[in-house]
Amino acid sequence: MRLISYIRVSSESQADNQSPKTQQEINNHTLLVLQDKEELPEGIRITEDISDIGVSGLTEFKDRPQGKNLNTLDEGDCIFISSVDRLARDNRVLESFLYDCKIKGINIFCANTGNITLGVNAQKKLEVSMTAVFSEYMASQIKKNVRRGKDSKRGLYHLDEEVKGYIGGKPNWGYKRVGEGKASTIVKEVWRDEVFKFIYSMRGKVSSRRIQSECIERFKKDKTPASHNTIARLIMNEEAIRDYEENLTIKQEV
Repeated sequence: MRLISYIRVSSESQADNQSPKTQQEINNHTLLVLQDKEELPEGIRITEDISDIGVSGLTEFKDRPQGKNLNTLDEGDCIFISSVDRLARDNRVLESFLYDCKIKGINIFCANTGNITLGVNAQKKLEVSMTAVFSEYMASQIKKNVRRGKDSKRGLYHLDEEVKGYIGGKPNWGYKRVGEGKASTIVKEVWRDEVFKFIYSMRGKVSSRRIQSECIERFKKDKTPASHNTIARLIMNEEAIRDYEENLTIKQEV
């Protein structure tokens, strides 16, 4: 029988109550509680640690650097977690993993919840699912807040309004800062539309690196995007950018 402590944090600076050290302590305490209740034999201890550091809870287990090893467990093995959202913040990912563990006969012990795979009643199963759904909602809200902050601060690359609200940071290519402090705005350069039209006309015909070279030759370096990656983003339309932002894998305390 393998006893494994599974730890996941989305960033090395995770809040203290979800830090690797705290999770480890909780998992060890859970084992002691189960031994006191005689649900596990006395004398055994957690002997394996599987830690995913900097991994989002939205990531499939097969795509996790260490978490994919949980798919190799066999009947009777035990996984200890400090909370359900350490397994996943996506209900689809969680339900799929729990189902596989149940079929294999693998125990997953969650602090203050108990075994969430074998012998669970309908109420406990509902609680676990609700926890995952709530975690997924919180992850979505974090993503929206991060994106809203970026949009407010710098705007999106492909939006061409004459004036944008501006509260700090470096303006996007083709814009300049006017004013000081929070009262300042970013204003589109008079040459931006002409250069962008030239860039857009070459989309799909040559590489973004080639487009950058052509821009430098035609418009000089000070009017050319600083990198080919910026050019690649510039030629995306607004809808594509929104879709790209919605599907980014974030690692902000998730």
